[in-house]
Amino acid sequence: MKLWFIDYEASSLSDRSYPIEVGVARVDLATRQLVESHGWLIKPYESWREWNPESEKIHGISRQDLEAGQTPMLVADLLNMVLGSPYDDIPTVYCDSPAFDGQWNRTLFGVTPFRVQYHLDGVWTLIHSLLAQHASDEAAYVLRPQISAILARPNPHRAKDDAELLASSFLEIYELILAAAEQS
Repeated sequence: MKLWFIDYEASSLSDRSYPIEVGVARVDLATRQLVESHGWLIKPYESWREWNPESEKIHGISRQDLEAGQTPMLVADLLNMVLGSPYDDIPTVYCDSPAFDGQWNRTLFGVTPFRVQYHLDGVWTLIHSLLAQHASDEAAYVLRPQISAILARPNPHRAKDDAELLASSFLEIYELILAAAEQS
């Protein structure tokens, strides 16, 4: 089974913010390895104006850097090609912040003619599902603080690196859950 993870960097955290970079990473659960990742700077669409200098200090991406980015149309198309499915079986892509990542995903696709061909969900949804399948209630209770600590590790605030970190962290969590299942 292969799973995709996504992360966005944005112009700010306000309601008017827009995506400036997106990264994706794929893991293969059979080999338990990170097998693929991509990242793209996004050139702002003409109506995207919101910019917070504090956000720039965090991610280190300047407005000038974005001039070398890809257009929203190209990035949305690439995301659909890499992550999506044109068929009825829409794949799920996992993120660490569904509210923010979902907002920026909608903003990106909102200025294109494309329909999103994947579904975003929080990584905790996936983790809870795996805990329910593989771990006893007691084991899940014991694992939750360890899982939270793994997911709370500082990230570099570059989208591809953050997606890779989330994917690698998930693999570590997956190993913990499987080890707990073997002990049950």
